[in-house]
Amino acid sequence: MKRAPGYNRVLDWTGDNILPTPSAVERILEVYSREHSVNTVMFDIGGATTDVFSHVDGRYSRTVSANLGMSYSASNVLQETGYGNIARWLPEGYFERDVRNRIMNKCINPTTIPNTDTDLAVEQAVAREALRLAFDSHLEYTQKVEKTSFWDRVREHFTERFGMVDEYKETHYIQRDNVDLVIGAGGVLSRAPKREHALEMLIDAVQTTGLTFYGVDSVFMSPHLGMMCGFDESAALKTFENECFIPLGSVIALSGKLDDEGVVATFRTEGSTTKQKIYGGNLKVIPAKFDESITVIINPVRGVDAGEGSGSEARQVCRGGEVGIVIDARGRPLENGPAARMTRQQ
Repeated sequence: MKRAPGYNRVLDWTGDNILPTPSAVERILEVYSREHSVNTVMFDIGGATTDVFSHVDGRYSRTVSANLGMSYSASNVLQETGYGNIARWLPEGYFERDVRNRIMNKCINPTTIPNTDTDLAVEQAVAREALRLAFDSHLEYTQKVEKTSFWDRVREHFTERFGMVDEYKETHYIQRDNVDLVIGAGGVLSRAPKREHALEMLIDAVQTTGLTFYGVDSVFMSPHLGMMCGFDESAALKTFENECFIPLGSVIALSGKLDDEGVVATFRTEGSTTKQKIYGGNLKVIPAKFDESITVIINPVRGVDAGEGSGSEARQVCRGGEVGIVIDARGRPLENGPAARMTRQQ
């Protein structure tokens, strides 16, 4: 960037050093996560790349997926994930050739926006896969590096030599059950026709378990506010919260053995005695505004975990948002596609 024409001239106009976008996002993300004591993951999905930033347990990480984007790189998303993964998010009746042509047309005409329901469905399907692949890549680069003992190395040798099953799993700083907040940025998320669309895309991509709060940065001012943190952290944080951050709502994701279409749990809100059934393969929405805090009591069946262990009652204190409180009963990892859409509590 320093070699760009006019860079030195711009530098003369400023009273401080110019920060790269990722470094500036790091500042505001660190301030927000520290102030609210939350583990945060943030996405910035653009036309050519998808950036992932995380601040988990005081550790900051960032990755850039240079070939995953919504216009210039849309065909790369298709190539990397395969048509089957794109198609699982589309309604029935779509033809592969037509979908491929729409994706390639987006590469050729990157500044166009969807003007039909079909175009929108294809774009949001591509977005899900771009976000998912970028997050998977981010997880790969956030592994814990631990010093191994002599006996660990001996064990690894025999595991490889004799094809034994390794009881140890790779550990990461980020787990899908320890992410408190997910923030999405980029036109496909912040400019989605409905806020439900943005939340659905983020849920399907990140696939957190337990309780997680979701939101979008409506204008992606995070880099600017990150720079502002160097002068006034409090003002930068308030600007981010009041002018940029749009809360979508809390998501309680059930995991375990979920029977599609069968009853996997019941729930009620604190103060109410009326229990409602939760069916597998569905997304249930409880209306709740951002300034509302509602305790949701979930009683899962045996084999289903609502955040407190298999079959155990979970009391989750949830904040609302533009969408509300969502109970995701599709299980993990996700295999369902468009058949599962958000239904409002009756």
